[in-house]
Amino acid sequence: MEVMEVSKMECLPDDALVAVLQFVDNEDILQCRLVCRRWRDLASHPGVWRYRHITAEYLHLSPPCCSKLILDEENLVSCAVLAATTTTAAASLDLFFSPSFADDADPEIEAVLCALVIRHHGLLGRLKEVGFQVHLSQYSFENAGVMDLLGSVLSLKGLQALNLRVTEGKIETPLPLTGRLDWSVAPSSLQKLSYYGPKTGELLNFLLRTHASTLREVNLYGMNYCDKVVKLLADITHLDTLACPLLVGLEHLPQRHSLKCLKINVLVKDSGHAAQTAFSSTLTFLQTATQLTRVCLRTPYVTDSLWTMNLIKALGHSPQSAISCLEFEMMRTSDDQMCDILNIASKLPLLEKLTVGCVSPYILSALQPGTIPKLTELLVESVQGDCPCCSWRMARDMIKRNPRLKLTVKDQPYGRTCKACERKCRDVYPWYDCLFSGLTLDVINKGRWKFCSLSNV
Repeated sequence: MEVMEVSKMECLPDDALVAVLQFVDNEDILQCRLVCRRWRDLASHPGVWRYRHITAEYLHLSPPCCSKLILDEENLVSCAVLAATTTTAAASLDLFFSPSFADDADPEIEAVLCALVIRHHGLLGRLKEVGFQVHLSQYSFENAGVMDLLGSVLSLKGLQALNLRVTEGKIETPLPLTGRLDWSVAPSSLQKLSYYGPKTGELLNFLLRTHASTLREVNLYGMNYCDKVVKLLADITHLDTLACPLLVGLEHLPQRHSLKCLKINVLVKDSGHAAQTAFSSTLTFLQTATQLTRVCLRTPYVTDSLWTMNLIKALGHSPQSAISCLEFEMMRTSDDQMCDILNIASKLPLLEKLTVGCVSPYILSALQPGTIPKLTELLVESVQGDCPCCSWRMARDMIKRNPRLKLTVKDQPYGRTCKACERKCRDVYPWYDCLFSGLTLDVINKGRWKFCSLSNV
């Protein structure tokens, strides 16, 4: 009598197999469903799909749940009926809607289908986050279906995070919303709001007023020099994190103890009166805001670096500053600018973490143990010098001088190795071995970056 061999996988309990399937790609999950009945049931287990991001093409499998359901411009309308009737309960919904004006397309029907998708997933009871990008035009605002679509997003109950991006093409005047949306249907539940929409002011005003009692984090983009939004921000009771561009009237924002994190996007389109006023308001706020513990200044263009440096200098004017984390995202940073940054950082008594861009070995050699007393972590984009070996040698020496400091470098140094270092090197990158003896080096590949963390053993 022949004895059938049982594979080792069949001996594992269901909980162990579910834990293994959590690390399997979506495409491989489809193949696992074809193995046998047991694997088909395991591949449909909620634990396998709970943390997955899926698109509409996986809805025909009827997974019980997912972390995020993505409906982009290509498959939103074609799969709208399936997405509006599925039993898959998504915790996050990501949609992109752009009304099509082709001869065979009806923008109103497309908008109604998208509204049904949003309402259906809201009724499933698991939806907590929505990312919604919509491209509107004057014709869209005359369309009842598009207005119903916006109303469906705003009326979701229990929604905790909303990422709303509204673009209006080349229209130069704000499009009116009064009388087109039912403002009374939205409950107050949002904790995080990310908004991009330079001209639809009424929509932002409505969101900030409705959720003023629950909002914790507000991210505003594309609204340079706007002065009306500050009054609405002042009414938010428990605001903890604010990300915004230069705003007029920011100095009038009350000193709320709840506001701990401030992120400023320094993007100056011109040097006119509006830009000067917004910059002065932001400068005054940074000088007087003593409750902030984290400040991030982002400068996407080199031409705005001078404005950013003036904001950095304002941080050192308050001796009662509570800043423990300071981040600068600048395209280029000269040695003089880095010296100014270190000088300002030394005036912050509670600073523990500093994030900067590219630094030279000269800056590393200038960082002494007493420069920033409580600094424990330094994160830089890269160390740029004439010789990569010399750059890393200075990094090693800096860590030895500062035993409490952890240095994290995003990008490896580049350049041609000098002759003195070539004689000491055995291989192409031998300085890993000869420089970091007595130090720990962790290299983690993440996309095109390599994160190198150095700390004393």
